[in-house]
Amino acid sequence: MAETRQVSFGQPAKRRLAEGSYDLVSLTDSEAEQQMPGSTAASVPSTMDPANIHKDGLSTAPSDGRWLRQAEANGRGNARTCEGEGANDPCQMTAKTRKLWKTSPKRQMRTALCLSFLFVCFVSLGIFSFFIHCEMPSHLGNWDVSLSHAASVNHLMMYDVDSDHIPDCVMAYTTDDSIDADSFCRNGRGVKAPCGAVLVLHGFDGSETWHSTLPGEPSAVSCSPSSDVIRPKPPFCLALGEQGQVWALKHRNGREAWSVEPGVDVVGPCQILWLPDLDEDRSHDVLLLWQLMNDTSTSARLALVSGFSGVLIGKPVRLEVNNVPEQKLLPPALHIMNDEMPLILLASGSGVKAIALRDLYRLALGPQAEFPKPLRKASTDWTTMTNISTDLQSIYSPTSGPLRMLGQVPNERLPAAVVMLTDKELMLLNGQNLQMSWKTPIPNISSLPLYGQFNDDGVPDLFVQAQNNNGFKTVYLLDGAIGVELWHLEIPILDLPTEQDTAAALSTRSHGTAFLFWAGKTKSIGSQSMMRSSESESAQNLYLVLAQQSEVLIRLATSNGTITHQAVGYWPRQKDASLAFCSRPSKPGLTFLISQSRLREALSNAVVYLSPSGDNVTKVDMEDVRFLESRNAGHA
Repeated sequence: MAETRQVSFGQPAKRRLAEGSYDLVSLTDSEAEQQMPGSTAASVPSTMDPANIHKDGLSTAPSDGRWLRQAEANGRGNARTCEGEGANDPCQMTAKTRKLWKTSPKRQMRTALCLSFLFVCFVSLGIFSFFIHCEMPSHLGNWDVSLSHAASVNHLMMYDVDSDHIPDCVMAYTTDDSIDADSFCRNGRGVKAPCGAVLVLHGFDGSETWHSTLPGEPSAVSCSPSSDVIRPKPPFCLALGEQGQVWALKHRNGREAWSVEPGVDVVGPCQILWLPDLDEDRSHDVLLLWQLMNDTSTSARLALVSGFSGVLIGKPVRLEVNNVPEQKLLPPALHIMNDEMPLILLASGSGVKAIALRDLYRLALGPQAEFPKPLRKASTDWTTMTNISTDLQSIYSPTSGPLRMLGQVPNERLPAAVVMLTDKELMLLNGQNLQMSWKTPIPNISSLPLYGQFNDDGVPDLFVQAQNNNGFKTVYLLDGAIGVELWHLEIPILDLPTEQDTAAALSTRSHGTAFLFWAGKTKSIGSQSMMRSSESESAQNLYLVLAQQSEVLIRLATSNGTITHQAVGYWPRQKDASLAFCSRPSKPGLTFLISQSRLREALSNAVVYLSPSGDNVTKVDMEDVRFLESRNAGHA
């Protein structure tokens, strides 16, 4: 018998082995040398027992003289017949080897099903973790923080600064000239006290998120546009100084991104409007409005500013608002026409005027400037209303006294309506053509209007307060479509609060809009006293009225100080809301107090009264009240 020898098989040969293109044959030493000349020696097994099959498809058993040869190699015809019997049958071993190298369809199907199951599990876990959250204990979010070195608190708002789905408390205040305040100011801006500051308190526990000291006294803070037209939200807050300064503070840490200094002819603080991206730098832009010193008329300087860098877009534009000297300008409004063309509404005590943003853009950059994308649409309705001889178009002039407020009431289907307020009258302009829709006389109006849903007609209704001389506070709910009174509520009070009334409106899931307001020191309703024996006679009370249950008056909280500011914020994951308010101390030597309360917990402990008359305290289950963030309720 010819001596066997060692031959080698490269990777292509092994691959062909896996594909079944080799047969097992018996070769002599001379045949092997003839078929594979020059090959490197390697042990080639002969026994193809499955137990001895190596992972590369070759047997590790000793050689028995049988070798692999390609059937069609060198054209010799068909493959040689297999030799051996039983377990040593090479033909049978070739099938086993081929089965080890190939994956069966069932195995592929099992692998695909397993991977699909894992994919579905991970996707389901992500979806459920987004919609289902651990319930936060109700006592968290209730806190009080004392401002030890504050001389005055000028503004308070709620905004989620750190994007953790919990609204934070943002305030602007001025320090006193104490030693602690001086150290506070010098460590921040290097200026001595008093100085201005913007402070952010975390909504979870009232801890300080960040603060930023300012070289001037701040009058207000704006962190986000009130309109949903401006998206996404800007990454900074704007602090407005009493002398017309503007500081852009980053949400993340409160550091100054840029600032704008006014001219020497500016009177009072700057007013701002958030605008779409006009200079295509992927950042919101801002309209700054300053009132100018003028002995013959009320004038304004308007400047378009890049939100990314604070650089002017074009040049400032000066406009004559009216012919009444030194009449105070009201905060402007951005009005979007039915065909998406933006207008700038300017208001003073004498009335409301408007200028198209595209016209202001051309005044700032020149008549040959090309319009950016947000300004390319022109409104045919506005063209028919305008007078080409003037840039400012007159919209409305009041007859019942000077205007006190200009605001907007959003509508899901139509352009936002324009609401105006005097001391004696509430007026509403149609958002499509800026024509008068209705006006309702209300004497002694003491608060800015709120809007919310009452009669489910798709048009927001208006909530307003009035102080009467007969010892009652009256709250009115007016139909937003036609201005008629839907209901009113009279609350007896012993004296009037020294500060302007503050109020808020929130949307609920199943109870309509909830209105919150402070009523000062109260009497009793019927035979039921509305003041507990443990409360101070100077206490002010926070009340809540549900628009669809106006016969019920709910007292949520009591404060011994004078309420100067309040704001509400939504907790979307908890379907809850929080109320933050600032109280001024009633006695010398005390400090300003910033307080926050979760409303669902306050409702569970609230005192509920039948109103306006009734002898019994009615227990109403408020556990099912869920607050929702919605454009259908808020400040006009």
